[in-house]
Amino acid sequence: MTVEDLHALLPKLEAFYTRFHRFFRRPESRRMGGKYLMGLTLPIERKNGENIAEQVAATPRKLQEFLSDSPWDDAGCVGELQAFVGEQFGAPNGVLVLDDTGFAKKGTHSAGVGRQYSGTLGRTDNCQVGVFMGYASAHGHTLVDRRLYVLRPWFEDPVRRATPKAALPAELRERMREHWGDPPGELYVDDSAGEPGRAGGAQDDKHIVLAALTYGNVALMIQPPRGFGENPVAIYHDPDLPP
Repeated sequence: MTVEDLHALLPKLEAFYTRFHRFFRRPESRRMGGKYLMGLTLPIERKNGENIAEQVAATPRKLQEFLSDSPWDDAGCVGELQAFVGEQFGAPNGVLVLDDTGFAKKGTHSAGVGRQYSGTLGRTDNCQVGVFMGYASAHGHTLVDRRLYVLRPWFEDPVRRATPKAALPAELRERMREHWGDPPGELYVDDSAGEPGRAGGAQDDKHIVLAALTYGNVALMIQPPRGFGENPVAIYHDPDLPP
């Protein structure tokens, strides 16, 4: 998208954004949210806070404060987006698509970062992994939700938990344990690798078992439920379920 394309689209973009005004408590946050949305649509090579601020006539500090500290209803915005997608793309044969994407990282301060396998990178490396949900129908396709995959050490390592740059709030960690259980959970987990007479690693090794069908070099797998086994509907439809 070019700057000229954005100017032509601006009236529709502003109309779209008005649907989200009620989720911002302060007028300043509402204005900054509009600038940030505009910046995300611009053809910027690296869409970080500093580069976006430069393009939308905002100061980097103010934009970063908006992203990090401004009180706004994240879950409400996601719910409103899903309602909009339903209005525009909803169809009887529409489907939800779940997929993960890896983001390579050089440091250790980003929340959830660590050595893990990334299909995007095609290898195990230092990265973050996001799990994304999209909606697709004959009318189009778009993203409707996202979650950060959090490695087990982020729950167990007190140093990481207390890292100011990337600490997961204690309330969020407790809610995740309450709803999902201790990682990696119990459903679809095989912990027999360390039993006497069984091949495998240490006693505490656990492996998540996936049901799959293979056709040559193609593997078709069913997304396993995590926690909430007695209420799988909540996994897909409960906006308050923690990531």
